[in-house]
Amino acid sequence: MQEFASSLLRHEKIVPSQSETAKTVARIRQFLDARKAHIGQSHGAFLDALLVLWGTVSDLTQRQEHGGQKEGKPLGWEDARLVVLNVIVTMYEIDAVATT
Repeated sequence: MQEFASSLLRHEKIVPSQSETAKTVARIRQFLDARKAHIGQSHGAFLDALLVLWGTVSDLTQRQEHGGQKEGKPLGWEDARLVVLNVIVTMYEIDAVATT
């Protein structure tokens, strides 16, 4: 997710406001904000929703990375499915914005 966010900024020739690559939500926000200038208002609301989805997916991946220690519940198959599916869908939709 870190490389994806960084590559979007490179693609758009945007200097990251966050030098820390782990700050993916800030980097995706910066990319989506730059794209809003090129699309209509209804699509702007979609980009806002994508940012929220990205943040949620990022939180899910953090839970995976730390093995569910915070919740005290071990990770299972459903945790992996949830993260992988949603990362793919979210990246796909954000990438579609990058190519429009």
